[in-house]
Amino acid sequence: LLRSIPRSSVGVVCAGWKSPAIREGAGRRGFGFLSPTRESESVLGTVWDSCVFPHQAVEGRYLSEDRASVMMGGRRNPEVASWSPQQLRQEAMHSLEADTGVPTAMVPDEVNTWVAAEAIPQYTVGHLDRTAALQEGLSQAAPWMRLLGNSYYGVGAAACVVNARGAARQVADQLEAARA
Repeated sequence: LLRSIPRSSVGVVCAGWKSPAIREGAGRRGFGFLSPTRESESVLGTVWDSCVFPHQAVEGRYLSEDRASVMMGGRRNPEVASWSPQQLRQEAMHSLEADTGVPTAMVPDEVNTWVAAEAIPQYTVGHLDRTAALQEGLSQAAPWMRLLGNSYYGVGAAACVVNARGAARQVADQLEAARA
């Protein structure tokens, strides 16, 4: 059952510019964007890290004033997992120009690229039934254990934290009941 949860890979390009000229030149507002599925692009979305985490743009603390993370791949473009860092960077820079107006001529001062293989769990039809069966089998074999992580009850970090707290409460209640 664990292996039956499909996963997709994601390529990530984090780019940074020393000058806030990107922010001003592109006229962008907000934290980023998600690309709709109907778009045939390989880019899943872009986060303007310098807007999400403005406190990190302290002079002398980080190299970059403006930072963006471009994520691509997923189910719509699985071949991203085999792309070279140069291919990832080229696609990210093309997307930044097309989607936000950041010209490819504005070369970032720093760039990091990587592929997170099989990092995005896919909640396909029957997912809740699979996770219920997994938890039931686990409860019978090891009553104090719980399924946790982005593959089961929510892909975001916040969902993982909420689920971990709930699991901790369940186990604490079980221990309390066993003591009584």
